[in-house]
Amino acid sequence: DVSIIDAKLVNCRFISYAFEKEVTFASSKFSGCTFVDLLFHAGATFQSCIFDSENKSVINTNMSNVSLLNADISGAKFLDHTQWDDDHRYNIHDVRAFRSDPEAGKFLSTLGVLRSLRDNYEYYLMYRDAGQFFAQEMELRRMFFLRRGTILSHSVLHRIFSLTGLYCWICGYGESFKRVGIWAALLFTTSLAYFTLQTELMLKDGTSYASLDIFEKFGMHLKRTLAAFFPLGGGDLPDYAIRVASVPLLGTMFVVIRRRFERKMRH
Repeated sequence: DVSIIDAKLVNCRFISYAFEKEVTFASSKFSGCTFVDLLFHAGATFQSCIFDSENKSVINTNMSNVSLLNADISGAKFLDHTQWDDDHRYNIHDVRAFRSDPEAGKFLSTLGVLRSLRDNYEYYLMYRDAGQFFAQEMELRRMFFLRRGTILSHSVLHRIFSLTGLYCWICGYGESFKRVGIWAALLFTTSLAYFTLQTELMLKDGTSYASLDIFEKFGMHLKRTLAAFFPLGGGDLPDYAIRVASVPLLGTMFVVIRRRFERKMRH
């Protein structure tokens, strides 16, 4: 094994090397170091290490088998080819390790790694990547919680119907415009279909519904669906039910659009 403990490494370069044995960097400080094209076959840990923010280190390598628990990574810059998992770019090692063996002592530390990565990527204007780390953090909170020093799993009902669960399913924690768009389209289409099937209708001016042509009928149902989907005017019980369902969808859609707009403005 390779162990570097309580060391200060300045302008060191780790480039194009495969470590066959486990690598341990513990309680060490990195200043101006470079990590490029490395492979840690037996794993590596940077536990309690500090990356100097005055002389930043560059990381552009496979991090899928690397632990960052309790590390200060504010002085590290992760470049585009940094890979956090062989199959999923943002599923970091510490999250996978915690899920396979949940420990109360590692729960907050794992959340801290995700939060640090999110802050780090946001600092370097990599907002899309930062959003994925935020989603990972929220997902971990949706699945687990601490109670009196013990790690417990949330129930299936809580994972689905809690505010965090709904935030996940509706819009992917504010990161998926596609998901909230699908839910909105589904609700709108279902509402339009429901109103279209209501044939026992009499118009306000006394005109029979049956006397209308297909375009007039469609226009009338579309108008009512729009009024129900967007909180406009009164209506009957179905209108209010649709309105209640549409409010969280419209709200989360606003959150997603606002977040993307803010990111573009910052660029």
